[in-house]
Order: sequence, then structure tokens, then C-alpha cells
Amino acid sequence: YETWSLEKLIDEYNQSNSRRKMPLNNEDLAIDYIYKAVTPELLYQKALSEGYHKDDAIMEQIKNIEIQQVKRKSKEILVNDKISITDEEIEAYYNENLEKYKDQSLDKVKFKIKNDLNKQKRDEISEQVIKDLKNKFNVVYNEAEIARVVENLNAEKEKAAEEKAKKEAQKKAAQEQKKQDNKEKNSEK
Repeated sequence: YETWSLEKLIDEYNQSNSRRKMPLNNEDLAIDYIYKAVTPELLYQKALSEGYHKDDAIMEQIKNIEIQQVKRKSKEILVNDKISITDEEIEAYYNENLEKYKDQSLDKVKFKIKNDLNKQKRDEISEQVIKDLKNKFNVVYNEAEIARVVENLNAEKEKAAEEKAKKEAQKKAAQEQKKQDNKEKNSEK
């Protein structure tokens, strides 16, 4: 098992409460935080000692998380790191779109414009990166297979919708029958 130093505890605390710092200024708060910080670590260590991390479902989840993290990082490197918006671009966009911003000053809409330009550049760079990767790895789509799969998915979706509508109709009919039966019982009294 891992031993935590006071420095590690403080580091953990600082990382977990970066948005709302609440000083550990009394013993009760410190003890409460220690229990909250240590419990997940204890559970993790117990899971490791029991071999839970070797479970196929867990390993699949870990693999999926790893794939997502690699995708996120590669997008960051291939796309996001290449985006830069200059003040000149913001001003040019503002001047080209004055009617959109009516009586708002550049300073007032600068942040929104920067976000809009950022998204526009991200889309353009992403499109180019995807095009380059497709060319590099010679990606070819089997249009007939895609059409067949889409057709099957649509048929399954339509069948499910029909089954749902049928069940709802049966449920409604049963409710109507129950109402009718109750009316008949009440009229007999």
C-alpha cells in the first residue's frame, strides 16, 4: 500500500479543490478531508489486490478511456495547437460583420468574435487534417456496405417504433376497457 506524506495530501487537496479553496484551518476539516481523500485510494488498492483490474469488463473500460484520451490529445496536437487568432483578424471580422453587431463596440464583442473565429479555424483545420489522414492511409469507403448497414439500421428503428406504437395502442385499449368495466360496475349499483 502507498504511504501518503503531508505534502501529497496537501497536493491532492489543492488539485481537488482548485475552484473553491477552503483552507484546512481546523482539525475537523482536515480529518474530514483526509477520510474523503483516502477512502477512494483505499478502495482502489483493495480492488488491485483482489485483481478486479484484470476483469474483462474493467479492462475494456480502461482501453476505451485510453483510446478517448489518445484521441483527445491527438486532436489537441493536430488541430487545437495550430489555432491562433490575432487582434487584426478579430478587428477585420468585426468590420466585415458590423450589421451583426449593430451598436456594440469591438471591446464588447471581442471575446465572442474570438470564439467564433476559433471554432471556424478549428473546423477548417480539422477538415484538412482528416483529408490528409484519409489520403495518407488511403481510406476508401465501401458505399454499398454503408448503404446496406444504414438501411438495416433504419429498418430496425422502424420496426422498434412500430412495436412501441402497437404496445401503446394495446395499453390504451386496456385502459379504455378498464374504464368501460368500471362504468358498467358503477351503473349496476
